[in-house]
Amino acid sequence: MPAPPSSTDDTAATVPRWALWVPVLFAVGIAVYFELPVEPPPPVAGLLALALGGALAAARLWPRGDLMFLALATTLAGVLAAWLATWWVAAPMLAETGWHDIDGRVVDISRTGAGARLILDDVRLGTVPSAATPARVRVRVHRPPPGLRAGDRLRGRARLAPPPPPVMPGAFDFQRNAFFAGIGATGVMIGAPTRIAGAGAGWGTAIADLRARAAHRIADRLPGPVGGVAAALLVGQRGAIPPPVLDQIRAAGLAHLLAISGLHMGLVTGFVFFLLRAVMALLPPLALRWPIKKFAALGALAAAPAERAFVMVTVALMAVVLDRVALSLRSLALPAVVVLALSPAALLGPSFQMSFAAPIALVALFEGPWTARLRRRGEGLSGLTAIARYGLMAAVSSLIAGLATAPFVAYHFHAVSVVGILANLLAVPLTALWIMPAGVLALAVMPLGGDGPILDAMGWGIAAVLWWAETIAAWPRAQVTVGALGGDGLILFALGALWALLWWGRRRWGGVVAALVGLTWASAQPPPDILVSGDGRLAAVRLAGTRHAIAVSSATAGRFTRERWRLALGLKADQVAKFRSAAPAIDCDDLGCVFRGETTLVAFSETPAGQAEDCAFADILISPRFPVWRGCDSPRLVLDADDFKRAGAQAIWLSDGEIIGRNVAAGRGRRPWVGAAR
Repeated sequence: MPAPPSSTDDTAATVPRWALWVPVLFAVGIAVYFELPVEPPPPVAGLLALALGGALAAARLWPRGDLMFLALATTLAGVLAAWLATWWVAAPMLAETGWHDIDGRVVDISRTGAGARLILDDVRLGTVPSAATPARVRVRVHRPPPGLRAGDRLRGRARLAPPPPPVMPGAFDFQRNAFFAGIGATGVMIGAPTRIAGAGAGWGTAIADLRARAAHRIADRLPGPVGGVAAALLVGQRGAIPPPVLDQIRAAGLAHLLAISGLHMGLVTGFVFFLLRAVMALLPPLALRWPIKKFAALGALAAAPAERAFVMVTVALMAVVLDRVALSLRSLALPAVVVLALSPAALLGPSFQMSFAAPIALVALFEGPWTARLRRRGEGLSGLTAIARYGLMAAVSSLIAGLATAPFVAYHFHAVSVVGILANLLAVPLTALWIMPAGVLALAVMPLGGDGPILDAMGWGIAAVLWWAETIAAWPRAQVTVGALGGDGLILFALGALWALLWWGRRRWGGVVAALVGLTWASAQPPPDILVSGDGRLAAVRLAGTRHAIAVSSATAGRFTRERWRLALGLKADQVAKFRSAAPAIDCDDLGCVFRGETTLVAFSETPAGQAEDCAFADILISPRFPVWRGCDSPRLVLDADDFKRAGAQAIWLSDGEIIGRNVAAGRGRRPWVGAAR
């Protein structure tokens, strides 16, 4: 790995590193596409392709401006890639919620504590025309038929709905995520559906069937949370992990262990690599005459599962085969471009952001001169000194990775673990040196039936990690809730952090300043004072001067929405009250409720009968279930059933007598993945 030049030679240092900005500019183009308020028509895509070709030609004809034109071409390529991906996956989305006779082929099975979650394709929905039928449907089945396998057909009765839109303006877009996964409806099948044995269909179905059978075998041998974690680690199925255990894992900062990401890919392929190399080293004729290190790399590549992080592992192992440096920023830039080209929507999700944030920060900092000196000083150490050095390096690595991913964790999950470094000091080595090697061996011998004792050994390690997570999570303030962060500030943080990590020399400090400004900007976003769900079943208001931070209209309706609101507002469970117990701030009767803010009266009308009175005195009238009569013009803001049906969930800010309203539809625009607002 080349040593960085001195900080006095910024120009020479930056020229060879322009290539590292290719994935960044490509991602900027993708982000521009997703921020567009309307979908570009096909002629615009043709113009983008022409502009891309023109920028490449200009870079060749005018060498002095080649970097500028190449940057423009890369950004345009990102926009075009995202548009093409949207066109490629476009499929019908269910128009409205209802009961349907469903018939579909099972392509994925994920066991849960109360049955299974299935993905069906080749779907038929009773009287729904084939042109309006979703390509894929995700359903929960409480009583799956015995012997159900991927490739079988399933028939039954189901209540289906379009994938849900965001629960509040600026929240995660489940509908967009489902669109790019090809899922046009979600729901639940009732009763005992009928299974029709099938012959399977292609490699994808065969792999899904193997995963489901392996998960079933693991659950039989390792019941309870230990088996659920084992299934999550080995086959990516997390449905069998009880929610309280998941909460403890997240609070301890160990949630990344359950993700099928670069960590597991590295552990699996690394174990296979060293195992193959050790076996070949025992054969002198082979070890002395042939490059067994390269053979081991190719064998480990063949053993890697087909997941997104497969691209990263492929680049690293091919670098070994080609005698190149396997761990460098260039080896991360290529996988980033490939992953974004294949799945541009991945840029918007936490998996991609955290999977690349930690490696980029680690590689960039460990390329520096101080770490090179630290590595040289560590050569030849043994005994307790080597163990202490390993612990120090593990702590430093955990700290760097934690700091790099913390803003993205806070943005998507609204909470950050402050004990994650300590928790990872035990959990990561235990996972890398015991749990995952045992898991790989168990999967390897599972077809032969000798996996039982090995799974038991894996379970002992998982039990130790779960005990550690439970212990750490029980500490006071192990996890800090931060509420919703502003997306614009997070983007500035990401660009500033990349500037600081990708450049050498003094100019990187400008990126540090930009990253800090971005974090400040993101955290400065004030929370809304009023929230109303898109279906009108749930409302919430922020309170002042009481031990409760918010009051909600119902303690039973919209449970998922209520929980997401609580997290987005950075609140604990005991900080939520009901409207009828939040007096004197809120008065309720049979006609509705009235919230008295500092300078604003807000009426929540439950029936048309109460609208006449509410229209006379309220500053804001909210009637999510019924339309408001046209003569109601006294309130400064009126939101009725038609508004919620058209625009979805609403958020309102009250500031010094000013009323600022936002809705879900305004932030999403008219895009192919935007279905019914409710």
